[in-house]
This record gives sequence, C-alpha cells and structure tokens, in this order.
Amino acid sequence: NAQAKRSSAITPVIKSADRAILLTGTPALARPVELFNLLNSLHPEMFDKFITFVYRYCDAHQGHFGLETGGSSNLEELHLVLQTHAMVRRLKKDVLTQLPAKRRQRVFLQVSKEDAIHLNA
Repeated sequence: NAQAKRSSAITPVIKSADRAILLTGTPALARPVELFNLLNSLHPEMFDKFITFVYRYCDAHQGHFGLETGGSSNLEELHLVLQTHAMVRRLKKDVLTQLPAKRRQRVFLQVSKEDAIHLNA
C-alpha cells in the first residue's frame, strides 16, 4: 500500500541506498499488486508506472467502484522478470538445516516525546 506510513517512510530510503535487499517470508504472486511498491523501490526504471503494472500483471479492469487490481495475469512473465531482476527464492525445507533455533526476545526501546508523536500520528 503506497499510502501506508511504513511504505511512505521506507521507500525514499530504499531508493537512495546504493544497495537494497527486501525480505519476505510470503510469496506474493497470488496478488501481484502487492509487489508494485517493492519493485518500484528496487527498479524504478522497470516498474515506473502503477497503472501499466496493474493492467499487465493484475488483470486490472473497471469495476463498480473504480479500478479493480486484486487479480492476476501474465504470471509466467512476471515470475521470469522477478527471477531475473529481483527475487531469490529459498524454500524452508532447503535452508532449515542452516537456520538457528528460534529465539524470542522482547527488546524495549526508549522513544523521545517528539518521535512518539510521529509514531502515534
């Protein structure tokens, strides 16, 4: 969601970085629209226009309440583009032996009043 606070905060950081690695535990091909902001951040020259992306990969069409972008289309092409330019896929079964045991820990942070105002906005 391009309007989400998290997206708005991180997108400029990604775009200004020399290198960026984005991690997710969930494959997103079921709803390609969810990939656009990530891909636009990593490769703005390839994924520059939302409308072009959704018509090509999200089976976009006019619905009763506006543009519907929840579908998917041209998935083989999208998968090839992702594999070539943006994605390294590792299955849990392939890397499970390399992962340490789960460790859960609470980390408490001190937040200034000024920062708290921005976080709660």
